[in-house]
Amino acid sequence: MAIVPGESIKEFTSLKPSTVVVWCLLCEVKQGETVYLELEKAEKYGVKKSAFYHAFNELVGRGWLELAGNFDGRKWWRPVKGFRRDSANAENLSANVESFSANAESRKETPAQNSANVENFSANVEKPPEKELDNSANVENSINAEKIGKENSANVESPFPYIKPPLKPQETIVSFGGGGEARAPKPPPPPPPPERERKKSAPKKFRLPADYPLSDEMIDWAKRELPGIKLIEAHENFVEHWSNRTDDKAERFDWDLTWRKGMRLAYQWQLEDEEKAKRKEEKNAAIKNAEAERAGRRTNYEIGRDRDYSAFEGLDPAKAFKA
Repeated sequence: MAIVPGESIKEFTSLKPSTVVVWCLLCEVKQGETVYLELEKAEKYGVKKSAFYHAFNELVGRGWLELAGNFDGRKWWRPVKGFRRDSANAENLSANVESFSANAESRKETPAQNSANVENFSANVEKPPEKELDNSANVENSINAEKIGKENSANVESPFPYIKPPLKPQETIVSFGGGGEARAPKPPPPPPPPERERKKSAPKKFRLPADYPLSDEMIDWAKRELPGIKLIEAHENFVEHWSNRTDDKAERFDWDLTWRKGMRLAYQWQLEDEEKAKRKEEKNAAIKNAEAERAGRRTNYEIGRDRDYSAFEGLDPAKAFKA
């Protein structure tokens, strides 16, 4: 069984459990050999598809794994130089892998049990002698793999789906000095949205009622606004006019308003008729006076024409009419 060369136990235990499983499955080869790992084999140990491909990106990014070849769409991997087999711990590591897959399938383990499983993996890994590895050939691949790993890390499914993030954000801790801490007060809840007023249905037009009455309020209004109007006659004409109409304009929203407008119009017509009658009467009186004056002048003429002037014959007119 291969172990991690040139890396500390702490660095190895920082890997995700799914990455550790993929790592153990890849390293069950001899030094310098290549291996092809199928997804179905990793899924038997509880590794999901997204975590499976993320494990390759993470191992390549750390420089622990390199691509040996790509044949017929299958990628063959080779652990980097410096790895060595450790057959003494192979059985223990295989047992831990099987234990991890069983726990992953049951999904009943606690976070403390998960940490214990990771420690069991690291306990069976021997720390190799420290020496520098020449990974300059893998620097470019490591950088590219690290970028790919960061982009895909947001979409990686957790191997522990029962561990869910908190639904609400944690409250802010505010320090007041002297080692004392207090939680910031919660902001007041937003005010409830205002209730929407229900729209009232629009009023509908209707025809003038057949028994449209002349109320006391209407009489008082006519005396105040239209002094001298012939109210009874104007009201009867108004009702008769609108009752006989059959077009669309015969329907109104407010008949009281229409009645007041009709009374003002009737009062205007009444004043105009009275003014015309007055002018006609004055004209007739003037005609009668003129005719009487002409008749008087004609009478005087006829009287003077028929008078006997024989007594005045031979008299000097100047002396006859001298005072």
